[in-house]
Amino acid sequence: MSHGIEMRKLITGETGSFVGSRDEAWHGLGLIADHDLTIEEAIRLLNPGQIVKMPLYADFVINGGPTAVGMGNMGTFRVREVEGVTDVTPLGTVSTTYPIFQDIDNFRFLGRLIADHGAVVSATGLLNDGKRAFMCLKLPKTVMVGGSDEVQLFIFCYVGHDGTLQFSVGISPIRVVCHNTVTLAMSQAPALYQVKHTSRAVLDEEKARETLGIVESYPGIFAAYAERMMATKVTNDTFDKMIRQMWGKEADRPGASKKAVTQFKLKLDLATDLWTGSGEHGSTGTNAGITGTAWGAFNVGVEMVDWFGSVRNLGAQDGQKAQTRRLEKALQGDNAADKAKWQNVVMAMA
Repeated sequence: MSHGIEMRKLITGETGSFVGSRDEAWHGLGLIADHDLTIEEAIRLLNPGQIVKMPLYADFVINGGPTAVGMGNMGTFRVREVEGVTDVTPLGTVSTTYPIFQDIDNFRFLGRLIADHGAVVSATGLLNDGKRAFMCLKLPKTVMVGGSDEVQLFIFCYVGHDGTLQFSVGISPIRVVCHNTVTLAMSQAPALYQVKHTSRAVLDEEKARETLGIVESYPGIFAAYAERMMATKVTNDTFDKMIRQMWGKEADRPGASKKAVTQFKLKLDLATDLWTGSGEHGSTGTNAGITGTAWGAFNVGVEMVDWFGSVRNLGAQDGQKAQTRRLEKALQGDNAADKAKWQNVVMAMA
């Protein structure tokens, strides 16, 4: 599933390992509280249990009896009480020196980073059959970009317990509620505090705050990034080159098919309408107040990815079903890679 939320079987039926405050996530799974959750409340409701590390053995029958032979490495397991029964979930194979970062400790660490600033839990959950965990806190501050775009900020942590993912903390305008949204938040965060699972690994609050600029300075960092994009002028010619770099390579190559050329011309015309505020699609207001800037160019590309991309097997591309599917894709984070690619194009060429 694209959400990646761990699904667990209970006596009352299957449930997702997800807890949110007030707002339901797009996937509709888990438990949603009708009030702002504290970290301790969220931990209790999620019930992540404990991560344990045990030696792995292979069983052999030698000299007529069973013999356990050590395999030289360790296994990680999630152990928790579920409906009065101890549940053990295997997670992965790791080295003997692999340190365990307990989810409970990770979540509390995240809270301590901004304890004096009134953040509340927005969402938390387990992913990939319990192998990974995340928590997302809603920061009380907002950022005004260019005096017009208000951006809500979140701080999140993300960790794996199977040897494939380091502990990460970042700040993003994206609410982390699933695998796709945490991937998008990680890819677009201006800074990440990360700790690898090594024998000397420790979670350092002071270093994390310094890396992320917690908390007063981060809005300044985020705003400065956006303001820098707004202050960077982009000519019509440069914008045309951006579109060609992102979507026109097939049409611009020698011997391109008529279909490729025609399809790209339609995309270029659409992008130009959004960019200039004219033409059939120019009335959407995408670039109101930010036209001619890198920030405006970025917003045009995001709107094209979210609302004007092709949708397979739905016939007319501007029909209601197609638009509904586009909304679903945007909410699920399916377009994250394209948005990150477009952001790189804009910043490189601007």
